Amino acid sequence: MARPRGRIGWLLLYLALQPVIIVLCILARQIGPPLPPAVYELSGVELQDATGQFRSVDLPDFRPVSEDATSSAIYRVSLERPTTQKDVAWSIFVPRFTTGVQFEVNGSMIHDTHRNVMSRRPDRNTSAIATIPESLLHEGRNELIIHLVTWGPVGGYLDSVYAGPDKVLRPVHDQRSIMFETLPLILVAGQATLGAILGLIWINRRNDRSYGLLALAMLIGFFQYFVSMPASPQTLGLVGAAVVTQAPLVLHFIVRFIDMPPPRWLHLTFVPGIIIAFAGLTGQHDLLHALFLPLGPPTIALCAAVACLLLGNAALRGNRKALIMAPVFSVMLGCALNDILTVSRLIPGERIFIGWFGYSIVLIVIGVWLTWRFVQALNDADSFADRLVKQVSEARSSSGQVFPAKKNAQGRRLWPRSGRD
Repeated sequence: MARPRGRIGWLLLYLALQPVIIVLCILARQIGPPLPPAVYELSGVELQDATGQFRSVDLPDFRPVSEDATSSAIYRVSLERPTTQKDVAWSIFVPRFTTGVQFEVNGSMIHDTHRNVMSRRPDRNTSAIATIPESLLHEGRNELIIHLVTWGPVGGYLDSVYAGPDKVLRPVHDQRSIMFETLPLILVAGQATLGAILGLIWINRRNDRSYGLLALAMLIGFFQYFVSMPASPQTLGLVGAAVVTQAPLVLHFIVRFIDMPPPRWLHLTFVPGIIIAFAGLTGQHDLLHALFLPLGPPTIALCAAVACLLLGNAALRGNRKALIMAPVFSVMLGCALNDILTVSRLIPGERIFIGWFGYSIVLIVIGVWLTWRFVQALNDADSFADRLVKQVSEARSSSGQVFPAKKNAQGRRLWPRSGRD
């Protein structure tokens, strides 16, 4: 009776731990990245409607998904630099937008995010900042026009607009750039490195498919990260399919990782990625929009949930590897759930996507785990060989028998080995 009670205790602990991790991921997202002081936030923002007239709008503003390949919205707001800061450089700062913005001050364009390849994806959390040339600023009222350009499966989004001294706004932009541009690039580079290592291991160990599956998932994530937007529907479909396909690959890896026979229904997890790819190949932008959101994020979340269930079942049977790996997948599930709630506008705050973070952490942790396991296997093999040589030497010494030396083709002695060998 002790073993069933112990298993029930582990199961209850596991079931209680996973929801806590998911909730903590969603709550951690609510902390929010740094923002400038509220005194520099511009008010009185207006949006141009279909008739060309401007009407008042509150920021942040959400735009619906366009049926066309690209759509745009025009915002207008007034700004005025105090006379006490006449010799101070001023900047325009937008902490979050989807998916491209252009700044015009008094009729002259000063910034276009299309020039930054890293900010062209809907899943990027990049900010935009531009210093206003001194020659464009007038005394008194100045007009700022913001063009919001939207493409991809996610609707448009414009956060609050700030105008103030560059020395105040620039550090905030730099901090957000480190969080949402530099850190993802480091994680992607880590994926590529681990993917190459695991791929080399799989080439020499073809019978262990877990290494190959995880290496393929890592390399797909690495290559799709650098595809710039906007792009043709064909490219969008392939990128969307690549993003979705990584989750089934990781799920197949987990099944083999816990020594479970792969069930037949597991291959159905690749169907959503195939459908998205074919939708993109048709060249119909509206069809791709209609299929990606209902199939893409739910598939990723479903694969993460199934992985958590399989790991929980394996942990209940006494698999310690599954018990350690399960919380990592709960982090990915919490991040994916956060993105779904963010797109659905069910949680407040900025439109910040953190699914990339949870997925990268899962891949890196698993990659480090497999690499460590491979190194441990090599150490065990070396230890076994040393013990075998020691036992043979002890047996030879105790019996007093002299074994004839064997030599290879080059004349080097293979056996018996001397004590110095």
